Amino acid sequence: MKIGIDISQIVYPGGVGVYTKNLISHLVKIDGQDQYVFFAASLRKKQLLETWFSQLKKKATKTNVQSRFFPLPPVLTQLLFNQLRFTRIEIFTGKIDLFHTSDWTEPKTNCSKVTTVHDLAPLIYPHLHHPKIVKVFSQKLALVKRESDFIIAVSKSTKKDLVNKLGIKSEKIKVIYEALDDDFKKAEPDISWFKSLDLGNFIVSDAIKNPRKNLKNLLRAFEKVKNKKIKLVLVGQPLWQQKELEALLEKSVFKNRIVKLDRVSLAQLKALYQKAKLAVFPSFYEGFGLPLLEALSCGCPVVCSDNSSFPEIGGKEALYCSPNKPNQIAQKINQLIENPDLRLELKQAAKKQIKKFSWQKTAKETLEAYQEAVR
Repeated sequence: MKIGIDISQIVYPGGVGVYTKNLISHLVKIDGQDQYVFFAASLRKKQLLETWFSQLKKKATKTNVQSRFFPLPPVLTQLLFNQLRFTRIEIFTGKIDLFHTSDWTEPKTNCSKVTTVHDLAPLIYPHLHHPKIVKVFSQKLALVKRESDFIIAVSKSTKKDLVNKLGIKSEKIKVIYEALDDDFKKAEPDISWFKSLDLGNFIVSDAIKNPRKNLKNLLRAFEKVKNKKIKLVLVGQPLWQQKELEALLEKSVFKNRIVKLDRVSLAQLKALYQKAKLAVFPSFYEGFGLPLLEALSCGCPVVCSDNSSFPEIGGKEALYCSPNKPNQIAQKINQLIENPDLRLELKQAAKKQIKKFSWQKTAKETLEAYQEAVR
């Protein structure tokens, strides 16, 4: 079988890039029979794609990989594949038996098609996303429903949304979990950098990245945390509504105890998770929730929302709360801060939970989905 995969997302930060990179790395390790053609369109990051591919070839079981990279901006490929649609992907990849689409474009094909849907957040919470993202996402999902032979959902929650919100038949969807990023696992915690921050006791969260992460209610909860010496460390940069999110920080009565770290390496993030009292993820919605898995892998106790995919990924190794109730978020944070035995219990239990997620298993089940789609 000759399999084409859109890997355009690997040059961008975020969960979809992590998923694509790790899936492909493990597919080429376990599959020595099929041929792979990797398509990507990027105007400014083509060299990153070339570097990635040269490293991938060293991991491949055989010389079973080819690249088809084109200097096209994402806006143009979105227009070409999602709107105009006068060309098929085979013009770029050559003849293939199956094409695995990305989360941005949905090209026409002459072959079978598999699509991974990470979440339906822009559809369920359109007011928490940039209007352009909502528009492109809605266009793509309509094409997925009509054209994809098989859909991979990264959680049971996402599958449920596909069935309930889009009316896609359950038997057309297969749940295949993601796993912990290989690069994150390999990273050595940067302890010297961490010591230079002189944080003392602190809580860590990624709630500043976008409105869906629910910074507003996290700050309200932080004001109700009983320990008035503990700090809140926010990691990441706002993807949009930056002024609004930063205004929330400025208004906080405890802004002098809030530390914002715009850019952190995986080694630095790992150090933060290892040293934090706990991590808080009060998001309104997550398709899978890689940060939750990262925190658990570092033995960091977690408070997270009780919605979407969180209970699937966190299992019994996290404390859950409503993202709409700051008092409840604060209650769970206080419970962990005040109970070292509970923190230790969750830390030890997390080791068992993260073993449920493996990229080798993800790759194996994805390959089975490919085979089923071409039957």
